[in-house]
Formats: sequence, C-alpha cells, structure tokens
Amino acid sequence: MKRHAVIYHSTDMDGWTSAWIVRKHLLMEISIDKIDEHQNGPKQDCIATDEDILYWGYNYGKSTEALERKLDDCMKEGYTIYMVDITLPDSFMEKYAERIIWIDHHHSQIENAKDSTWMPRRRANYAQTQDEGYNGIGIEPEYGLKVAKPKIDA
Repeated sequence: MKRHAVIYHSTDMDGWTSAWIVRKHLLMEISIDKIDEHQNGPKQDCIATDEDILYWGYNYGKSTEALERKLDDCMKEGYTIYMVDITLPDSFMEKYAERIIWIDHHHSQIENAKDSTWMPRRRANYAQTQDEGYNGIGIEPEYGLKVAKPKIDA
C-alpha cells in the first residue's frame, strides 16, 4: 500500500484547508487501494482512517530538525510527501524533492522555486489566480484532487 505524509502551513486557514482537501483525497485513494488488496476480506478492513496518513504542521521561521528526522524515516519507507501552502528552506526542499508533491499559491515562493535546483518532480501553483480572488485551496486535478477552485467574494 502507498504511504503518504502531509506537511501544511500550520498558522492559517489556507494551510489547514489545503491539508483537509489532501486528506479527503488520500483517504479515498487509500480505501480504494485497500479494497484492491482485500477483495475477499471484511469490508471494514477497507476503510482508510487518519491513522493511514501522517500530518505535520509547520510555520515559517521554525527549525526543520524534528521534521527532517521524521521525513528521513518516510523517505526510507517510500512515502509520498504532500507539501501544501508552504515552502521550506532550499536545503530542505533539495533533500526531499524526489518525494515531494509541492502545492503552493504564494507568488514569491513560486518565483524563487523557478531559480532553484530543487524544483520537485510534480508541482501546482495558483499564483496566477491570486489577483482573481482565488485562495490557496484550489488543487489541480492533475493530482487526482478533484476540488473546484473556491472563489472568494470581495
């Protein structure tokens, strides 16, 4: 079974809501994987729970040491790491780039990433929609996260 971890911006609604959307998608994906694995087993064994996903909130300016220890273990076990509404220091992003799905809408972070060596294998951004009133929780269908881009009423 695939393993997943979610790192989200822990101090605002964009981060919390982005993590919730990824959670909703992953719980469905994990349940489908469990159904495939347990086709003849009890149905209750096929329901994914929050215990199937690791979550870590992070805020800018904090040390990444504890998070790096956790992710080092995740890397060994083949986790996919969703990083939503946040970008960590370049050294961190470089270290984990091969396993990160980076989803951010902050224009400055997206511009900085374009010049970096860590640009992840898959990414989505919504910098171009910020001026149109969209917030950071619209997530690309490319990732299977079929959620409409919510419009903020002014």
